[in-house]
Amino acid sequence: MRLIPKIFTKVSNAIYKGFSGEVVSLPSVGLAIHDGINFGGVLIQPQSATAFANRDNFVRNSNFRSIQNGSLFIGNSAPATYTIDGWFMLHNGGSTSNIAQLSGYDVETNSMTRARVTTFSGGLSSSYSIFAQTYHNLARFAGKKMTLSYWIKPTLDTSITNEMRLTFADAGTVDRGVLVGRQSLKANVWNRVESTFSVPAIGASDIINNNTDNARILYWLDAGDDWNSRTGGILPFSGTFDIANVKLDGNNRATEYDASDIIYENQKVQEYYEKNTRIHYLPNLGTLQSDPLTTKVFGELAFANAKWTNLPMITYTLSNANTGILQGRDSGGFTIQATATSDTLGASITTYTGDAEIIP
Repeated sequence: MRLIPKIFTKVSNAIYKGFSGEVVSLPSVGLAIHDGINFGGVLIQPQSATAFANRDNFVRNSNFRSIQNGSLFIGNSAPATYTIDGWFMLHNGGSTSNIAQLSGYDVETNSMTRARVTTFSGGLSSSYSIFAQTYHNLARFAGKKMTLSYWIKPTLDTSITNEMRLTFADAGTVDRGVLVGRQSLKANVWNRVESTFSVPAIGASDIINNNTDNARILYWLDAGDDWNSRTGGILPFSGTFDIANVKLDGNNRATEYDASDIIYENQKVQEYYEKNTRIHYLPNLGTLQSDPLTTKVFGELAFANAKWTNLPMITYTLSNANTGILQGRDSGGFTIQATATSDTLGASITTYTGDAEIIP
């Protein structure tokens, strides 16, 4: 009888026979008892102890499939750099990084896409490299029991830490965080991370502003000693991490990761950030002009998916038009006025972004 059970994904277990009486652990799923004859064994799935068992994954772009701004981000060194959709890279103390999307099926994690994060530590006590995602409406998390789970593979033995923080715009309301879990990782193999934690509570005296406050999950990959109180003490790290299937459950245990269909996943991503490269022609505003090249044109553009705020940042690129003036914006889209510059080619917007991401 094996004293320490093997750890498989559900997919890997499905093609495994094992031996009679062998128990295999399936993270976020349960246990499988094998008989040495039949593939997959008998699956035992534990029942959740809370009412949040089937709550959706709070992480957006949790499988790193959406890449509206590209799949490679080299030389990240700023305090905060937006990379693969939904994900920021944070740096301090001379640390830098490269981020890339990996594609192709990986049987161990049952994933088609993953993130590859390469860190170059500044080597100072103040240095850090943090992978991060932020969330609006922090009140929905406050005081809740939650579980963070994912797969991670480093190129060297190391330790990492996860942290959940509630951040407030009001100067009199104190930011607060909780150490989600510090974990030692083995090199060149997939390591399973599962950490259950209680989110800090908010009280009646806390001033909440849902347009500016946020919750954030921080994945500390490299950190100097100045940050030990928040990391539990991890080392500076220069190397590569592959990360797959990130899930944040509103639950006291990790539940099975299930990749959302692309339409639903895009809705989650584009609630915060949307890039549109379709050409949108701008019609005449309806005013008479003696010179065709002074014709005013107008556009009312709807987002593919509504943003969480009425104040998204709007950028756009005009073609055959100039002097663009943003007339209005809300969670559903924006309006623009411009001046045509050609009497033969239609004025248009060739690209626009609606950015409601919250910079950590």
